[in-house]
Amino acid sequence: MGKYVTADEVEEIVDRKVGVVIEHMDDKFDIVLSILDSFLHELRGMAKQADLIEVKNDVKTLHYALKETNQDQKALARRVTKLEKLSHSHA
Repeated sequence: MGKYVTADEVEEIVDRKVGVVIEHMDDKFDIVLSILDSFLHELRGMAKQADLIEVKNDVKTLHYALKETNQDQKALARRVTKLEKLSHSHA
């Protein structure tokens, strides 16, 4: 005849099987967490790079505006100098 299994033996077998499944799932969770961590790290880097690109564009805009303002200021200074010379020559 066949061997009978006690309730304690069944519980022990189930515990072992469940333990193997849990260990396997833990490994899978560790892999998923590692992938997510790597992905988040890359996203942070992308955000920083996007911020840098935005700052570079802002600097280019400011540089252009400053250059234009300087040119306008020089043109205004030349006009004021001409007007001053004209006013002195007519006085």
